[in-house]
Order: sequence, then structure tokens, then C-alpha cells
Amino acid sequence: MDGKPDMPDLLDWLQELVDWQTFALFLPKMEKHFVAIIDKNKVGDIPAQKIAMYDKWLRVCPEANWGHVIKALEKAKEEELVKKVKKKLGVMESVDESTGMKKL
Repeated sequence: MDGKPDMPDLLDWLQELVDWQTFALFLPKMEKHFVAIIDKNKVGDIPAQKIAMYDKWLRVCPEANWGHVIKALEKAKEEELVKKVKKKLGVMESVDESTGMKKL
């Protein structure tokens, strides 16, 4: 999860992401005004908005990693995408037998 995301994987793995604005605001170093500018400049073109958002995030957050993506997806309540990204990364959820709780 410490690996740095790249544009092709972000576009492929998060293709189903529609509410990119909410997701973006949970990413480290993504500020509200960045999201507003992207939204204004690419009105109605969600794929172009997502490309611009990923590009901006990767530039302003050189320490970006998949853990950040997963946490932002969790906070944005994008559970299916969380599962998809974890599967692509080979992160398996397991259950703590003593508590019955999921763990990484």
C-alpha cells in the first residue's frame, strides 16, 4: 500500500468513481480550491475532471501512496472501490478469530 499510484492505474481502478469531488477532498494536500477550479474548468466532463484531479494530486503530494487512496475511498464511503483497489494490490482482509473483526 506504500507504492505510488500512477495515472493509468488510477484511471483504470477508479473508473467507476463518480463523486470524485468528495473523494478528492479526503486525499492529502488536495484543497477545496483545487477541486473548485477543476470542476469549473472541466464542467460536465467527469473523465476529464478525474484526470485533472489525479494529476494535481500527484503533483502536490509527492509522497502519494495507495494507502492514501484507500483511506480517501473509505471516508467517501466507496466500499466497492476499496475492495477493488485492495484486491488489485493483493491486500487481503482477514478476520481476527478472537474478536471476529476484520483486519488487514
